[in-house]
Amino acid sequence: MEKLFRLKTNLFYLLLFISILTYSQDKLCVIETTGNPHIQNKSEYKSINKGDVFNKNLILQLENAEAIKLIDEKGELYQIDAPGSYT
Repeated sequence: MEKLFRLKTNLFYLLLFISILTYSQDKLCVIETTGNPHIQNKSEYKSINKGDVFNKNLILQLENAEAIKLIDEKGELYQIDAPGSYT
């Protein structure tokens, strides 16, 4: 009986760990902005501020004199300062 309980507990924690890893794979966090960069989700635009977290599948749009620094779940830093649309 105890072995069954251990097995269930270990399986629960394994599934929880895997779900956390797969969920956090596509998130970016804004650590600094210059100007007024924004993201596009379908037909709606939203301004980006420091501390915002969003999915990588959105479209990031920068105009002249705008820049943004992002960090992902692995701790990698991305700095974008050229105008354009980024996916």
